[in-house]
Amino acid sequence: MTPRNAVALAIALTFTTPSAAQTFTPLPQGVGFERSELTTLSADGRWAAGAVLSNGDLVRVDTTTNQVEILPGLNVYSAGARMTGISADGNFIVGGNGNTAFKYDYVLGGFSSVTATGFAIQVFPPVISDDASTVGFAQVTINPLLTSAVINHGQNASLLPVPNNTIFSRVGALSPDGSFAYGPIKIDDGQDQWLARWSVDLGTVELLAQIPGTSDDTEFLVSGVTPDGSTIVGETFGPDGFGFRFSPNTGLFTYDAPTAQRLRPRAVTDDGSTIVGTQRLAPNVFQAVIADETGFQPLMDMLLADFPSLADDLSGWTLTEAADISGDGLTIVGRGIDPTGAERGWYLTIPAPMTAPVLMISGLFAFRRHRH
Repeated sequence: MTPRNAVALAIALTFTTPSAAQTFTPLPQGVGFERSELTTLSADGRWAAGAVLSNGDLVRVDTTTNQVEILPGLNVYSAGARMTGISADGNFIVGGNGNTAFKYDYVLGGFSSVTATGFAIQVFPPVISDDASTVGFAQVTINPLLTSAVINHGQNASLLPVPNNTIFSRVGALSPDGSFAYGPIKIDDGQDQWLARWSVDLGTVELLAQIPGTSDDTEFLVSGVTPDGSTIVGETFGPDGFGFRFSPNTGLFTYDAPTAQRLRPRAVTDDGSTIVGTQRLAPNVFQAVIADETGFQPLMDMLLADFPSLADDLSGWTLTEAADISGDGLTIVGRGIDPTGAERGWYLTIPAPMTAPVLMISGLFAFRRHRH
């Protein structure tokens, strides 16, 4: 399928990777790809999206055919944006730069701003449901100064309900059909902020748990949720920030790491068994990580231990972020530093019959046995 808008005409590149049970595929080098990243993945792992950091163009990848497309024109709508969501069919991509947000329609071949409500002066990067029916985000308004959780259906936007005296709320994740939204709520009462779940259809909000250490102005981020809502992952900010996973059945679990080196979850598999993210080792120094229910380790360590056939492909690489993972755990996207020192997006595939539980047993369970 090709965009019909000539302005957004795709530049398609097809490249091959070695035939192997597992593949590690960087985005290509050369003109137009001086710096790149992949930051979001469709639920089935087929479609990935990211950006060319040097010029702001959007990148879409078909991981099953290794076709990479550059979709120009993003910098007109949101310069320096990060892609934060892609629909299940790969036809809709959303993102933002912290001030404005956009939606790209691949069928029509064009960008549009995400519709906010009222007199919004800032729109946070949005997320999109698998079926593309719903976009969720946060907007900032003045008079009064509030940050409000918003749901967008097409050109119609509406505020999500919040308790009285709420001064901050934000949608960070959506269910596949957009019927539920998840994110933080800060009530102006001096208490810790709440992890909330909204029923979009019913127009109700449920406060699931208070997240410790968030009583000041530092919000926390919800970055992923399983389709059934049984596992929610995210991180808190500030001097004592931490990565966490929450289950309505088992409560809150925080990942044990030095504060400056905490796990920063980015996504979770459908069964809640696997999380990917990044870890800050020092100022401007990061590594991609993979986690199970109780611990995490560098993604590079797991790959080299479990899949030695990838050693040559990974030689000289530093994987700095694992940004998203497919529902079955068989595809991961992220960014890293290649052997030449260039920042490049990449995707990792582990085809059937290897399954996510097998991957976790062979890699993370061994890691847990050796944790101190």
